[in-house]
Amino acid sequence: MPRSASNHHGAPATRPEPNSQSTRWPPSPSISRVNPSRPQRERARPSRPLWAAFGALALCLVVLAPGCGDSSVPTPFHEDAGADSDAADATDSDAADSTLGPPCADDAQCNDSIDCTFDDCDESIGRCVFSPDDSQCQDETFCDGLEVCDPMLGCREGVAVACDDNATCTIDTCIEAEKNCKNELRDADQDGDGDWSCGGGDCNDLDPMISSLELEVCGNGVDDDCDGAKDETGCSTPKYDKCADAFPISATGTYVVPLAAAASDYSASCATGSTTYRDVVVAVVVPQGPAQDVDIIATTVGGALALAGVAQCGVPGSEFACAPGYALDKGGSLSRLRLRSLSPGAYAIYVFGAGSGDVALNVKYLPASQKPSHETCGTASPLSPGVSLTTSVIDAAEDVASECVTPLGELVYELTLAQSQDVDVWATSLDGNGKPGVALLQGDCSKKADELACNVATQAHVFARALPAGTYYVTVTATVPTDLDLLAELHPPTVAPKDESCASGAVLSPNVSVPVPLAAHTDDVKLGCIAGAADAAYTVDLPVASDVLLVGRISDQDSVGLSWARPPCASADALACVSSSETPVRTRAHNQPAGSYRAVIESTTLSPTILTAFTRPATPPTLVPFADTCQTAVKIPSAGGFFQGNTGNANADYVAGCDLGSQPAGGAPDQMLKLELSAKKRVVLDMRGSNYATLLAVRRAESCPGPEVAQACAAGYSQDRSFLDLTLDAGAYWVQIDGYAGYFGQWFLDVFIVDP
Repeated sequence: MPRSASNHHGAPATRPEPNSQSTRWPPSPSISRVNPSRPQRERARPSRPLWAAFGALALCLVVLAPGCGDSSVPTPFHEDAGADSDAADATDSDAADSTLGPPCADDAQCNDSIDCTFDDCDESIGRCVFSPDDSQCQDETFCDGLEVCDPMLGCREGVAVACDDNATCTIDTCIEAEKNCKNELRDADQDGDGDWSCGGGDCNDLDPMISSLELEVCGNGVDDDCDGAKDETGCSTPKYDKCADAFPISATGTYVVPLAAAASDYSASCATGSTTYRDVVVAVVVPQGPAQDVDIIATTVGGALALAGVAQCGVPGSEFACAPGYALDKGGSLSRLRLRSLSPGAYAIYVFGAGSGDVALNVKYLPASQKPSHETCGTASPLSPGVSLTTSVIDAAEDVASECVTPLGELVYELTLAQSQDVDVWATSLDGNGKPGVALLQGDCSKKADELACNVATQAHVFARALPAGTYYVTVTATVPTDLDLLAELHPPTVAPKDESCASGAVLSPNVSVPVPLAAHTDDVKLGCIAGAADAAYTVDLPVASDVLLVGRISDQDSVGLSWARPPCASADALACVSSSETPVRTRAHNQPAGSYRAVIESTTLSPTILTAFTRPATPPTLVPFADTCQTAVKIPSAGGFFQGNTGNANADYVAGCDLGSQPAGGAPDQMLKLELSAKKRVVLDMRGSNYATLLAVRRAESCPGPEVAQACAAGYSQDRSFLDLTLDAGAYWVQIDGYAGYFGQWFLDVFIVDP
């Protein structure tokens, strides 16, 4: 669970906090991970990482582990089934190094049964080395900090992100959805105006309707605007605040009702929770004549919203309809109330809103109708292929289970095939509000297993190939109440593309980028990474134990899932997966045993993608405990590697070209690596998983720090962190690990070096 602690990002408490309000980023993608079984390794041997050189002291420097250097801490000891009595000859220094194991002759003798360590035999010293890889332990939760790999115990909780700025007038919160700390002026009533005892303008921080942002309300004996006077000249009289002052509506049109100065007078079943609502009253008048429907769509630019219809204005318990509000993708809120078959007369509508802005009401008088009854497969309405159908998803109940979850219920349509055919179904919002959702089901659609495909998107689309003759069902839903155009089309059955499924045999060569068009694909790989997305699957063969980085480049407005799995790609076969709408999408899997795997990419919009599986022989992680300047830079091997460190222990030496402006000299604390290339190479650097807003810059090493390579500075203020994919000429380069807008903390860096 997200939590807070007393220092920032695991860094020493003496380092000043950066301004955490200066950086915002979107929610994080969801990730699932399964640790692979431990392999018997065959690989090119890299030079020993710094684990063996610095041992337990280096581990203390990086993770700032409690008890480091305390002589009362028990001495770590590793025991392996392949060890012999020579282990007793280890020196006291060796025994204190928890990464060193017993004597060995080959890798097969080194297995500490700790999933997060990289176990190998260092033939230069004849000892097993168990190198911790913290990246294997990450739960992808920002606020609980980076988990660490204890060489004795396995994965352990790290130091939680600390948001405390030691100021009594700020509310310090770690916001998991934003992957960020917030240190906001104390605002107990959440009205956007800080407590005036702390420098804000709110003279009553317990009442959200009183602040310096409010209008003075006439005649209530309250200093509403916190200017020290009550009911002063220029005060506002609320409009439409009571039943006797209701705003009249009697015809189709767009109307605006102000919430400014309105009080909280009434209640409704869908306007509850912690939100404090203001309310105004609208009187909807149905003229003499036949009964009519009245459709009301309320929108506001900010704050919660709700609509309620009551039989008698001001009388509790007379509510006959209530519509909650829904957040719009473009910002603001929407609530929609469809009043059906109203007889002539006046009807009171409560309009609830949080804040003092205006509410726009789009009102339509329509012929009388009944609530749709086709909400189950047993009551499904016929859907004619090739015929566009207009429908409204407003107040449907949730009756049919689906992998594609929306806050609304669904309507159900029946589709009959006389022969085997391909089926395409589209659902498009006619008013542009929210995203429609569509699903195609077989059987009696009573369970999730009956769902063949589903999709929620701006233009929702599902495709099924070569369905046998029979009866199928189509459900439509949406993220907000909306009007939809629904269309089903039938086509002659087609043959699946070679990359359709995990069993179809398409091969993805390591380190080669391939275009993946998904328009003719179905959703038939169920790894649980992303719901409602067409997918393509590729075989990736690893001849030796390897580290893998999957990279997917995606189109704008797309949401993509990227998975690494064992065949046959059942949900239990997932080894790593990520879903994101930020390009490039990446996920890693270290130390994969030699064998055959599947790389899967999925798209919710069926947009074109590009997929690459970068690989290198499995290598132990390299700890970077110092490397504070060019002179102490850690060398990157010619095959690349995986590095981890903590800039909280470094100085701010070098600026970066893509940093936020107005930073102090040197920017954030930084560390340096050095890369030497003997020929032109494609160099991929990925900082995914680092626990702070990172900067990554590549510089030419003709001087220190040297000029930045063109387009080789990446700010990683979203959770995906910094990423660079560069083609570099032969020569020497500095790789600068830095922080955006003053941030610092624990970091990971994966480096893959391949032929261009």
